Amino acid sequence: MSSLPIEFLCRHFALGGFDCGNETLNAGLESRLANLPDPDEATVLVAHDAGIIRGYAAVCNLMLALEDRDEDPKRCFFIAALAVDNTWQGSDLGPELMSKCYGLKRQRGRRSKFAATVVTSLFDDQLETRYRKMRFKPVAENPLLWYRLSSA
Repeated sequence: MSSLPIEFLCRHFALGGFDCGNETLNAGLESRLANLPDPDEATVLVAHDAGIIRGYAAVCNLMLALEDRDEDPKRCFFIAALAVDNTWQGSDLGPELMSKCYGLKRQRGRRSKFAATVVTSLFDDQLETRYRKMRFKPVAENPLLWYRLSSA
């Protein structure tokens, strides 16, 4: 366990040299901090150490066709980004952020499925194993996208 507090992103947090090893995810955090999203459209959770961001998860609602031949898109509670600073990787901070996302979905009473994205440049056997343990599976037509079916 990382034992870092996890809270909603707000202006008092600092990047503090945040680097998860992926420039797209790094830039995504910087952009979200500069332009805080409307909470009704998206939510950003951050794990921090005295206000310095060490990990983040951005979530929103999305309509998504999950299975082959799925004609009716499902409403998904979607993890658009999940990243942990290099110095905190391996500390279980990623799973803690994922758990907070689950809790947020339940707290808001969303009657939706649950989905998560994975960036392939970071996707390795260890990460695939972790996602499979959490009962996620890849979307048939897009292996970058993984999902876990769960109701409210």
